[in-house]
Amino acid sequence: MTTDVQGFPAFMNNPANRIAQSNQDTPGVEGYVFDGRDGIQMAFWTCFENAESAQHVHDYDEYMLVVQGC
Repeated sequence: MTTDVQGFPAFMNNPANRIAQSNQDTPGVEGYVFDGRDGIQMAFWTCFENAESAQHVHDYDEYMLVVQGC
């Protein structure tokens, strides 16, 4: 399995799954989305610089896990 510069497996950064910049508001952030067969969706974001995410609301539950690595 190949890994990109940021440490994620290359399949996770497939351009077909990239979240458009117009769909998120935080500068320096790149996101990718995966849709499960059962309707579950998972997105992961890589932050390339310090930034604050604007407060926002969804019609669904949202959980966040922050992982830092080198």
